Amino acid sequence: MEAYPDPSGGTMHRRGDAQERNTATEVWYLQAELEREVTIIRKDAPLPGESSYASAAPAAARGLVESGSPEDIRRLRFAILGAGRLGISLGLALAAAGATLCGHTGRSAEGRTRAEQLLGSPSLATVADLVAAAFGHRESEPRSLPVFVITVPDGELAAAARVLAEAVAEHFDAAGGQSAAVSAIPAWAAVHTSGATPVSALDSCAVRGALTLSLHPLQTFSDPGRGPELLRGAAVAVTPGPDETRREEARGLGERVAHLVGGRPFLLEERYRTLYHAAAVMASNYLVTVEHAAERLFLEAGLPAADVLAAFLPLARGALDNIQAQGTVGALTGPLSRGDGETVAAHLRALDPTDPDLADLYRTPGHATLELVRSRGELPVDAIDALESTMNVTAERAPDTATGAFTVMTRYVTFSTQGEGDVVDLTDQISHLLRESGLTAGTATVFAPGATGAVTTLEFEPGVVHDFQQLFARIIPADDPYRHNLLLQDGNGHSHVRAGLLGPSLVIPFVNGRLTLGTWQEAVCVCFDHIPRDRKVIVQFMGVSEE
Repeated sequence: MEAYPDPSGGTMHRRGDAQERNTATEVWYLQAELEREVTIIRKDAPLPGESSYASAAPAAARGLVESGSPEDIRRLRFAILGAGRLGISLGLALAAAGATLCGHTGRSAEGRTRAEQLLGSPSLATVADLVAAAFGHRESEPRSLPVFVITVPDGELAAAARVLAEAVAEHFDAAGGQSAAVSAIPAWAAVHTSGATPVSALDSCAVRGALTLSLHPLQTFSDPGRGPELLRGAAVAVTPGPDETRREEARGLGERVAHLVGGRPFLLEERYRTLYHAAAVMASNYLVTVEHAAERLFLEAGLPAADVLAAFLPLARGALDNIQAQGTVGALTGPLSRGDGETVAAHLRALDPTDPDLADLYRTPGHATLELVRSRGELPVDAIDALESTMNVTAERAPDTATGAFTVMTRYVTFSTQGEGDVVDLTDQISHLLRESGLTAGTATVFAPGATGAVTTLEFEPGVVHDFQQLFARIIPADDPYRHNLLLQDGNGHSHVRAGLLGPSLVIPFVNGRLTLGTWQEAVCVCFDHIPRDRKVIVQFMGVSEE
């Protein structure tokens, strides 16, 4: 068994050669060290607002992180709690820049193995071990600042912070032989890397004296081996913790860490976090979704699977290059920008029978694209309105099935809702589709896909609709502590329960080609989600015709 130095000063043992850095990693370390030295001499152009952010914190307020010299930067000691793709990327970049990696923990056996191979040290067994390693060199380096970087999934952040805070308290309790007061714990920092979760998730660490902040690189990390490369030049959102007395110190630390990995920090105020993260999802995640949909359609159009990515990725890169050169409004091309409604209609006629879901996906960004077209001022208003009408098709058709005289027809009704119990009358659309089908006797099944929508019948008048909404508000309050919200943090636990109670389907007999609804009875869809939604309800007719 081979021995190697422990970061805290002792000796640990390596279980074989799997944890050794490979040659490529060592080369990257050398390259990153050279680039860091150059960065100290030449600062890149700042992001909007970056220069004022960088100079706003007075030096006296930044405490242990007030100096940007290489010597002070190297005093940074960091530990990674939950070393996944982003955690490994930060670990490689920080260590290459001269900071000391004290240790890391992982959530799964596979993740721990990957972290050990890339970071070159074994994963520690417990958070307590991580704390002991991080505080291990305080006597020899009294100005060093242990920074715990928490990179677990959002839903686990608060729990991980509590475990870390308890481990820090217990570490100094054991060292001092008595309960650890905050004043007895040396300076330390807790940083999370989530773009969506508030810094208040680290409050349990703040109670134990930690400087708290979030550090979110505006970049995607699917391959941790390329992570350090992607961090260089990336924008990094820094949000200080809620303690106003330590705000500037937290900003200073976040800025230093961001510069250390080659990033470009900017201040993100907590109140704008959700909007910021939604923008990041649209800019990155949904871009992948759209390109995946394009890939499916190219394959459907007959392009060879082995060549399809190489065929359309230059098109996608060209669009991004145009955005960089001309901005989002100026870079727009395509049929909508030209007012070519016939081409758009042809696209929808081809997509609807091929894949209704992709047809919906085509329509949604299409409507948003029309806002860009309007802002350019190149098309007359009536031409843009005609394009919008072309995409506002509400009924789609699937192939009919006929057995003898019995026929099954599937149709779709699409519409938008406001959420929170919004009631939409579907009676006219269903009646229109029934007349169009030619069937005279049978049943119409109305079904709402999804877990937050439901269908039923009501007298569709404002008083009944209001009373109906108030009923659900009373019996299933939105602010109850739903386990679903605790687990997923999406705020719509009440929506699922309300929809489950009402149910997703309705069967209406029809005779002589007419729905057998009562005089004041309408078929409605209810959207219980807590946000506005675009809905697609399935209407399936099963019956016969008088021929």
